[in-house]
Amino acid sequence: MSFLLDQRRSLTTVAGLMFLLLLVSGYFLADTVRRQFDQQYRERLHSSLATYGVILNYTYEGMAASLHALVRDGALIDAVSDGAAATAGELLRAARASEGLDAVHLADAEGRILASTTVTNGGSPDAIACFSAAGGIAVASGGVYLTRVEKVARGEALQGFLCGAVLVTPAGGAAGLRAILRGSPFMVVAGRMFQLDSALAGAAPTAAGADGELVRWRSVQGRFLGMTSPLAIGGDELTIGLLIPESDFSAALTRPLVAVGFSFVAMFALALFALRSMWRQRQTEQRLDRVNQQALVTLSSIGDSVVTTDAQGRIDFANRAVQRLLGATLSQIRGKPWERVLPLVDEAGGLLGDPVAECIGAARPVRSPGIVMLALADHRIAVKYTVAPILVDAAVSGTVIVLHDVSSEYALHRQLAWKAGHDDLTGLPNRRSFHEAVEAELERLRRGDRVSALLFLDLDRFKAVNDSCGHEAGDRLLKEVCRLFADSLRRDDLLARLGGDEFGVLLRGAGLEQAQRIAERLVRQLEGYCFDHDGRCFSVGVSVGLLTLDAGSGGLEEVLRQADSACYDAKAAGRGRVRRYPVAAAG
Repeated sequence: MSFLLDQRRSLTTVAGLMFLLLLVSGYFLADTVRRQFDQQYRERLHSSLATYGVILNYTYEGMAASLHALVRDGALIDAVSDGAAATAGELLRAARASEGLDAVHLADAEGRILASTTVTNGGSPDAIACFSAAGGIAVASGGVYLTRVEKVARGEALQGFLCGAVLVTPAGGAAGLRAILRGSPFMVVAGRMFQLDSALAGAAPTAAGADGELVRWRSVQGRFLGMTSPLAIGGDELTIGLLIPESDFSAALTRPLVAVGFSFVAMFALALFALRSMWRQRQTEQRLDRVNQQALVTLSSIGDSVVTTDAQGRIDFANRAVQRLLGATLSQIRGKPWERVLPLVDEAGGLLGDPVAECIGAARPVRSPGIVMLALADHRIAVKYTVAPILVDAAVSGTVIVLHDVSSEYALHRQLAWKAGHDDLTGLPNRRSFHEAVEAELERLRRGDRVSALLFLDLDRFKAVNDSCGHEAGDRLLKEVCRLFADSLRRDDLLARLGGDEFGVLLRGAGLEQAQRIAERLVRQLEGYCFDHDGRCFSVGVSVGLLTLDAGSGGLEEVLRQADSACYDAKAAGRGRVRRYPVAAAG
């Protein structure tokens, strides 16, 4: 009997010890699982904060690049110099619409506002608030805006200032941003908390915590786990934060703890199987986190067409915009070198460098220096590109290519540039373009030994037609005369309308004898020309002033004055003839 009692006592002791060992092991294993999940959420919040910072900095850098390109626009500089508020406003509206800016303000060098454009809701910073922020953070209508100020200058001469603003706390954008970051973001500016989610109403940490430290938060809506991080943008610093419901943490923690408890009660082998499953789950989560990181960078990029590549520049993802643009599915272009699928050239058709290789080599974003052309099989599209690196464990694993279609902006810019240098009625280069061409030719002549010639043309008896038949008939006469002149000139000669019935011709590479023949041919063309208006025939003529140009010619103003003087002598001598400077009879 005592033997049986001893056996029972021993079994009881062993059972007790095993039960105690089971409890201790279960406690330490449960604590390990909790710590792993705690660490997982720390990494998750840290990664999401880094992504949020990338989004804000990318938005700021994109705005800076857009404003920098805008202040180099010759049309905008001319508008500021001339005080042309309407033209400046048109350029600002086009830039805001194409670059995604919420507000753009333009002031002259004295600080007077020339033009402003904001989003329709009226909540963007006004000009005073924008310029006061001085390229940092501005708060307006309960929202946080990134601002930047650029100088508008021609050479060393300051013409004015340009201020842009982009909203980074969108009223309706919390749901999309929360889905990307897998949490509820917020910002603290100058001690004030800006919420992007109503669930954060009255949220505050339950204990003091340093930046980058996981802290419990409490609000009217419940409890959260949160982390904050400082971020410098422009000249200011703000604090960004992210909260996730603590219930998510508890729910994620409950399942493995139950599985662990069941595995200890059932058998040790099942526990090993559960641990192995958790290890595999951890590996899967890490792979999914890397894929999510790539997706986050892609989603945070601003543009219509998005492509991701591997570290060798081969395409592994293209969004629907790219597939529609190419008329191809993802499976058809996946694995191909990006430059073969999306060839980029400059405006003249020349090949560009490889921005993807540059981005991978430098591990930093690369942006297009200006507008480039996407050369598709049957047409070209004006775009601006951004190439950003995808970093995994501080190593570049691929890139994100964003192509932003700027066709409308490009067409508007070309139209404005054409109008600035051409006559609306005849389509010929105007006085400004003609003066630039003459000045350039004088500079070339000073570097060589060739000669050229300059003609000033003034129509004879044009005023009689204009006064008796009306301006519409006069405009038609000018167009017909321009066609006659063009037929008598060489391919490289430049014909321009200087104003009214005055024209200029630059005869590149023409000596005195050749220039004389061309000038006399122009006179003869109009001698035999009859302008028909309502059955009446009107005769017009032309007086021509001729000036030869060589390395010893004076400056632009001097040669223009000399050619004009020769033309005046031609009219004074009886019209319909050519006079050369210095004055000498011709024909």
